[in-house]
Amino acid sequence: MPSMQRTITQKLRELFSFVDVDSILITNTSLNQPYFYYFTQLPFGRFSGNFLLLRRHAKPLVISNILQADMIKEYGIDVVSADTKKAFFELLRDFVGRKQLGVNYAELSVAMFKMLKKGF
Repeated sequence: MPSMQRTITQKLRELFSFVDVDSILITNTSLNQPYFYYFTQLPFGRFSGNFLLLRRHAKPLVISNILQADMIKEYGIDVVSADTKKAFFELLRDFVGRKQLGVNYAELSVAMFKMLKKGF
């Protein structure tokens, strides 16, 4: 497991060298969102409906529903569960604060974009 974490840390360092944000939210609304799996190293195609929060100086954090959170924990990934929009945005604000948040627009619905824009 330590080598996997080192690999993820290297990937994060490289990503944040190219962007001018402190956090990035990757939405995994479909089973085939490659960035979610690239940064978590979770088995490809098993965890849809989750969000991955990448922070410049912290371990990746998956925001999941309660049904999948325990399965994700088994892989050694930090995970918190949020089963409502309100809980999701409270967790996001707790972990990101008011800093600039990057998102993967290709997977983001217009409704989610508007909610994020309003919340940040």
